[in-house]
This record gives sequence, structure tokens and C-alpha cells, in this order.
Amino acid sequence: MAPLSKDPATLATQGKKAMDESKYDEALTLYTAAIDIRPNSPLFYLQRSICHQRLQKGQEAVDDAEIALYLAEKLGKRDLKAQAQLRRGIGYFFLHRLGDALQCLKWSKKLDEKEKSLNLWFPKVEVGLSKLEEGDERANATVPELPDVSDKIAAEKPSTPAPVSNASPAASTAVKQATGVTTPVDKIREEMIQNNTHVTWTLYVKGVPKDKASVIMEPRSFHISFPLANGSEYSIDKDPLFAEIDVDNSRSSVLSTKIELHMKKKVEGKKWLAMEAKEEDVKAEQASAPVNKPAAAPSYPTSSRTGPKNWDTIVTDVNDDEEEGDPVNSLFKTIFKNADDDTKRAMMKSYVESQGTALSTNWEEVGKKKMEVTPPEGMEAKPYEM
Repeated sequence: MAPLSKDPATLATQGKKAMDESKYDEALTLYTAAIDIRPNSPLFYLQRSICHQRLQKGQEAVDDAEIALYLAEKLGKRDLKAQAQLRRGIGYFFLHRLGDALQCLKWSKKLDEKEKSLNLWFPKVEVGLSKLEEGDERANATVPELPDVSDKIAAEKPSTPAPVSNASPAASTAVKQATGVTTPVDKIREEMIQNNTHVTWTLYVKGVPKDKASVIMEPRSFHISFPLANGSEYSIDKDPLFAEIDVDNSRSSVLSTKIELHMKKKVEGKKWLAMEAKEEDVKAEQASAPVNKPAAAPSYPTSSRTGPKNWDTIVTDVNDDEEEGDPVNSLFKTIFKNADDDTKRAMMKSYVESQGTALSTNWEEVGKKKMEVTPPEGMEAKPYEM
């Protein structure tokens, strides 16, 4: 691996790329380096928690999720707290602590009812719980909503020690005052301007240390954080953005008096009414998005163009089919293999008819209707032949 960058945002971007390419060990190294530089970023811990999960390191995944929860709580970031509880729940699932997993998923849902991943993880946990014998301690919920992570944070020490300064205390104080954030928090302000092709968003704040600022842009969101003079962290997120941006052709700058994001519009000529989209804006966009719908077909049981589906036959076929892939796919296979026939039919029918956007284990409900396609927010459903 090439020498690591000293910019935490660059490290995080490289870590995400490595994770997308299933290079989990490399991603783990990159996120750890980013955490060494920015130990107060809950986002970095959340991403590293995912790396640990993919590497089947359940306890490490839980530890990082709980540190992320602690940091998000300090920052008052409800969305990051929801993600941290979700990652806790997934981690406890892989540790076979199903009662704790279910409780963490409930806390995540309380914080963000729209989190679509919960629709997949709740059934997995509930199926697992149904397989436990009465009195099995793994079904008990024992974890607190906000765990004590002081020992875990103490164990997180930067791999590179801070250089020792020979300067006098007065000189050191002068350097901090010269290079640290000088704008009071209540005076930090933002501004947005746009033209047909770009949106420029500016955060007016003086003295942000460039080497400690984190700017992460995604197609429909961005995250910015940097340390304040008092040692706490300032963080701001825009999610979802009013419309999608072209990340590859967008750029950010950390200057002495401001942080500026120059974002390329994915759809040129579209006027942004604000930086963030409201819920009604997202719904209107999804409703107006062109979707190529397949020709009308009868409802279940003859919803397919090829005729009625025999779900008993499909269940048999899947049981005989050996799959390879990541641990999550193996998990689905295990749940499916150990389920009763009605549960298997429900899982197959809901997954196929919803084009992979829903999974249900309730055949009594699923067998009476055709499942609707509900793609994640910001994505578009594509038709396929059943």
C-alpha cells in the first residue's frame, strides 16, 4: 500500500473505495488512520464498524458502533445516533446475542423510522429468536441504550505519537490561538449560490486547521467536521441534498476564512430551492421520476408474464441451490434453510415480487397480495422479467 495520506477526509474516501471493492483489510487500515487523526468523528467509527462486520469481527464491530454512538450523542446528531444503534444491532446479531440485537434495532427505529435497512434486519433477528429454546439467555436484552465506552475510548490511541514541542507554554498558546478556529460558534454562518451547472455552498468560519478538517461528499449528501479551540468538534451534515451532485467533478476548499464546496449539478439547469430537500420534495421527485413499468399483469397468483408462480417449487429449487458470496448472503441462506415451508414461501415471494426491496417471513400476509416495489430513497426501480 502507498504511504498514507495525512488528510482524514482523503483517508475516509480511500477507505470507502477499498470497502466498495471488498478490500476490507485495506479499508480497515485507512479508517484507523483517519481515526488516529480525527478521534472525535462518529462517521469514521461507523465506517470502521462496517469493515469489522465484513471481516466477521463481531465484537470489534460493536465496540466501534458504541464509540460512534457516544460521539454522536455528544454532538447531538440524531441521524448518526440512529446509524450507530443500527450497527450495534447488526454486530450483536453476529455475536448471536439476539435479544440485545433486537433492542438496539428498536432504538434505531425510534430515532429514524424511515431507515430501510431495518426492514431486513428485524425479520432476521426475529427468525433467529424463534429458533431459540425457551429460557435461552441469548434472547435476553441486557445492554443499556447509551453504554459506557470510556475504556474503549482509552484504548483508542493514535498509532503515531504527537511530536514533543520545545517551545515555551506562552509560545505554544500563541500558536494555538493563531492556527485554531477564532469564529464563535454562534457566529458561524452558511451561504448558497448557484448557476445552471453548479451549486456553491460556503461555511464562513475563520481559522479552521486544514489538516484536521474533514469534508466528505456523496451524490446526495455531504459531511463536514473540524475541531474547535475548546477541543470539541463542530460538525454539519446536509442530507439529503436538494438534488444529486456529480462528486467526481465537484471540489472542496478549506481556506483561512471559510470552507467552500463547489458542487457540479447532476442535472444541469435544475434550480435548487434550498440545500436540503424536504420530505415532500423527495416524494414529489420520486413520483415524477420516469419509471419503465412492465405491461399490466394479473395480481397474484398470476402476476408473472410467464404465468402463476408455484412457490413450493421455487422453495425446493432454492434449497438445492448452493450460493457463494459475502457473509450476509450466507446468513440469508442459513435463515432460509432453517425456516418452515410457509416462511420460505413468504421470503421468496416478497423478495421476488418486490424486486429485492422487501423481505417478509409472514406467509399469511404475503400470500394474499402482490408485494410492491419500494426502492430506497433516491433510487429508481427497474423492471425485469419474472
